[in-house]
Amino acid sequence: MTGAGAFGEPIGVVACITPWNYPLHQIVAKVVPAMSAGCKVVLKPSVGASLHAFLLAEVFDEAGLPPGVFNLVTGYGASVGQRLVSHPAVDMVSITGSTAAGRAIGKAAAELVKRVALELGGKSAAVVLDDADLPAAVRATVSSRLLNSGQTCTALTRLIVPQGRYEEAARLAVEAAARFTLGDPNDDATRLGPFVSRAQREGLQVFIRRASNQVPSCWRAARSHRPRRRPAISASPRFSVASRPTAFST
Repeated sequence: MTGAGAFGEPIGVVACITPWNYPLHQIVAKVVPAMSAGCKVVLKPSVGASLHAFLLAEVFDEAGLPPGVFNLVTGYGASVGQRLVSHPAVDMVSITGSTAAGRAIGKAAAELVKRVALELGGKSAAVVLDDADLPAAVRATVSSRLLNSGQTCTALTRLIVPQGRYEEAARLAVEAAARFTLGDPNDDATRLGPFVSRAQREGLQVFIRRASNQVPSCWRAARSHRPRRRPAISASPRFSVASRPTAFST
């Protein structure tokens, strides 16, 4: 026998742990590639957005997917998620979540030498050079930051500009943010809806207060308020609130 070859084989059982901010997208992005590679999947969606997972399970069932290929469990990460990670029948864990959750899962998976795919939080920056179109760059950065009410892990959360264009960039950022009208997501005029939960908003307010004590300048573009009607996209409608865009400079 001469020559050598490489052959791809399914890893086995993949545990997929997904977040609440883009629920269906994150589920499909993990589940479909794994099943396409010949793996069986156990999905644990976020407790804040589980309905999409149940609907997808119904679609798979109606499509005739063999039993046991796609499996759905729900519950909190500290209990159900941890059990999935440590279960000997699970060969790989893929998670999109917080850095803290990623550390815990990576440590637990290492004990059993399991493969892991960790997509965790970030703090992305937009770097604008002297010869760039500053108005276009600022508008794009603000739009990225406020996408999905700011609940996006890949959003551009920092804007770095030349010192000589600082004042202009600050003015453009406030103007761009002011165009994002806060309100009911069922209203066509609304461009910035509520957070997924009261806890999410309160967490943001903690960061704003902390930053206010550490940096010299702060701008806010609109008023914070509670939606007049229950937003259909909210996991906890009674407590969902919006927050006005806030920018800090250093």
